Amino acid sequence: MNRLNTQVRGTRLETAAPACRERAVETFTLQRPEAELPLVGEAGFQETLDRFSGGRDEDGAVFPHHAAVLVPEPHNRYDRDAVAVYVCDEDGDSEQVGYLSQEDAVAYGPVLRLVEPRLPMCLLTIHGGWDRGPADRRYHSASLNVGSPAEMAAEWYCDHHPPRSRHRWHGTTVAFIGQSACSIGGIRLDRAAQAFLAGQAGCPTEPHIGSSVRLCVVADVGARSGVSEADQAQLRYSEQRGIQRLDEQAFWSVHGYDLSVCAR
Repeated sequence: MNRLNTQVRGTRLETAAPACRERAVETFTLQRPEAELPLVGEAGFQETLDRFSGGRDEDGAVFPHHAAVLVPEPHNRYDRDAVAVYVCDEDGDSEQVGYLSQEDAVAYGPVLRLVEPRLPMCLLTIHGGWDRGPADRRYHSASLNVGSPAEMAAEWYCDHHPPRSRHRWHGTTVAFIGQSACSIGGIRLDRAAQAFLAGQAGCPTEPHIGSSVRLCVVADVGARSGVSEADQAQLRYSEQRGIQRLDEQAFWSVHGYDLSVCAR
């Protein structure tokens, strides 16, 4: 059980803020250093961030890591797409600490709709907030450690649709070529989501065709639409090396993944 699981599994929301009370959560545990989504509006929640951070020292927050819940605000008078972020503790307390930016709220909105009526829960990190004397104090900021919307959709899919069998290409290193034609809940797969799903099937991935790649997974083997010039060069290289090619949907179906096909 990783750090986020340890924090999240022990979090109780039955006594949380009204926006979270009596709402089950969908836990997202993906953690990558570069998967950081900064919040906005933290300036209005400094007292709450200060309390949850456990105080300040010379390096910043004493307790920087917390479980957080994303709560849609469809009745927000300023923005119907608004997504509030609440931080939770193991005593069941939950208070708002900020919002997703307007752009991120729109981008991650499909994920919130995908997991309804549950609420997405993920890792939140409190930054800054150090106290090095009266002349050197900094406000707290916060960010979420989550993948792209497509990665979150992929993680949700794997949690709720366990594979029916061992993947035929288990242990084979693959490379994906072209824009994905597959989606989960209307969210088109990106490279990160493809790599996550392939990893769950036991297939390591490479961003480009190299010496370790044994299978080239193409969005559509019989078409060139959605395939960039760079991808076409990769396809020619794979042909020269005699690397087997497979249609993306066929690759997923081998593992029992029944993903929707996006209209081009």
